[in-house]
Amino acid sequence: MDIEYDVTCNHDELKLLEGAGDQAQVVHRYCIPAEKTALIGPNSERFNTQISKSRHFTLIWRTDADVEQKGWKLEYEFVNPNSECGFISNAMHGVIYTPNYPDTYDNDLGCIWDISVPQGYHIQLDFETFDVQSSQECQADFLQVYEEHQGQEWAPQGDYYFLFNNEEAGKAMCGIDIPKPYESESNRIRYVSLGSVEM
Repeated sequence: MDIEYDVTCNHDELKLLEGAGDQAQVVHRYCIPAEKTALIGPNSERFNTQISKSRHFTLIWRTDADVEQKGWKLEYEFVNPNSECGFISNAMHGVIYTPNYPDTYDNDLGCIWDISVPQGYHIQLDFETFDVQSSQECQADFLQVYEEHQGQEWAPQGDYYFLFNNEEAGKAMCGIDIPKPYESESNRIRYVSLGSVEM
């Protein structure tokens, strides 16, 4: 990917949306140059691979009238909808479960569920069941919640632009004790689940 960079992606951008037509919702806006800078933030790699929740992704490519760069190339593939090893969702409610649930999950999994809701909302997670291999400090199989804190605004005076991009990792969870309900401080979280031993 080599796209003209701007903190607001207001010049050139590749926009990825979940869904089709009027129902499509923005997942991410890409404007990343080949030579990344510290301004882009530590979370840019997080959006390299995306799995849709529905049968549709929509891509919108827009450029302005000046700077030209190499552009972008992506690969896509069809995946088994029954595997449910991660997805992205903008839905206001839903259910997340491990692949094969209620049967045992497979070895060597690495699933990411990316959930975002409109600005001003928070996300509450309520666990109904929980059975993940127990290990010291959850170093084997685990479930971990990451919160994305992101903000951008023009400074009150002058032309200074403020960009804040940070991801806060929660404590890894494993065992059979059902975790307490979790309420996010931000409007975007992701679950990361890694499995190495069958349960």
